[in-house]
Amino acid sequence: MAQETVWWARQRLGKLRGEMHDTMSVNPFLIPILYELHHADGFADLGSLLLAGHLMSGHNTGFGKLMDEKILPRVFGTQKLDAKFRRSTRPYEGSIFSDIDHIVNIDGKLYLVSLKAGRWTIQLGQAQNLNNSFKEIYARYGKDYDGIVVGIIYGRPDEMTDKYDIAVGIQRETSINHDLTTLDNFAVVKVGKDFWTWINGGEPQTQRWIMEGILKGLKDANVREEARELLANYVDAFNRSYQTHVSEDGSVNWYEILEKING
Repeated sequence: MAQETVWWARQRLGKLRGEMHDTMSVNPFLIPILYELHHADGFADLGSLLLAGHLMSGHNTGFGKLMDEKILPRVFGTQKLDAKFRRSTRPYEGSIFSDIDHIVNIDGKLYLVSLKAGRWTIQLGQAQNLNNSFKEIYARYGKDYDGIVVGIIYGRPDEMTDKYDIAVGIQRETSINHDLTTLDNFAVVKVGKDFWTWINGGEPQTQRWIMEGILKGLKDANVREEARELLANYVDAFNRSYQTHVSEDGSVNWYEILEKING
């Protein structure tokens, strides 16, 4: 896990190299609201705030790929259902497997895994689509697998929304009634520590080992100082691009910025 974390940290650092403020989409109607709500002391503060939001989306996406494409296959021996594998391996070329990310053999039992990040990863429509896909897999290939696991990287079971129950065909009494297919426990949800314990054959310390690997990988990658400098350069570049719209007393001409962005 340390090796995979080194790769990921350096990948993310690469995104910061150079002045990339032009890649950041700025909403001219939102920025004055953020300026007030976050009590910005000056336009530079706004640049830092926008940068953090801009980068977090990429960090979250990148972390998902780290888990999905690196850690699960390399550390836990799963078979990633990437495009190449699906094209060349039946029956995974079928659309019903589009929501399946991995195949894993645990103690001689074969499972399909649909990997999700956390509590808010799926919405109602996605949950219903998962239920439909799982229903068809169960009907056509149920005898070939020991189950489908919706694996959620972080969180606790009691914190999950009802969307995950919907995905596996469970109707909560407190929820609006949905047209769901009960899957007879063929599809289940495993969250946080429970998921990591399960995928490592029942070892309860698995998530701690993952954290140890991440921390070691960050130390080995040694990206902190370069990242600090790149982030400062990034914010400076953003501020320079809007400097003509900020007066000497620090007031901002939001109308000029609106016209700069929207025309």
